[in-house]
Amino acid sequence: MWLRFDKSKAVKRTFVLCLTTALFVSTAHRSPAPIAEESPVPEQSAKPKAKHAAKPKPTVEKSSPSTPRPSPQQSGIYTGTWVGPAPGNQTIVINAAQDTVNISLCPSGSVFPATVGADNISWRTGLFREHQWTLKPYPDGKTALVTYVGTPIIFKRVN
Repeated sequence: MWLRFDKSKAVKRTFVLCLTTALFVSTAHRSPAPIAEESPVPEQSAKPKAKHAAKPKPTVEKSSPSTPRPSPQQSGIYTGTWVGPAPGNQTIVINAAQDTVNISLCPSGSVFPATVGADNISWRTGLFREHQWTLKPYPDGKTALVTYVGTPIIFKRVN
């Protein structure tokens, strides 16, 4: 008994398999490129350098010493419990070390690592940490501007 091998069916099956694979691969979700901050590069002057080095000028000391300002990390200005209407009725608790944030009603978890900046504290939530949050206190110390995925919301400190 001879089995009939139909070459045209084999070619069609191969073609459909290749087409299906190409379609599947081309529609796959791609992750975004990582975000990298660029540091500004100082411009170099086109002036020729002088042959002689300039002599340093003597420094004049101030008579009154200036008091150094504590950094936001040292002052603890972000520490505490903040309540606001973003999404739902959110409660944000920032620990005393200001290195973790605890968020209520967050489907991707509740505790997230935080980073203190020059005038704010920031953290990321979401399954892939795709949601950026920042908290920037107002001078009164009782309210803060919280930005959640680009949306500004006012939060109040409750303790």
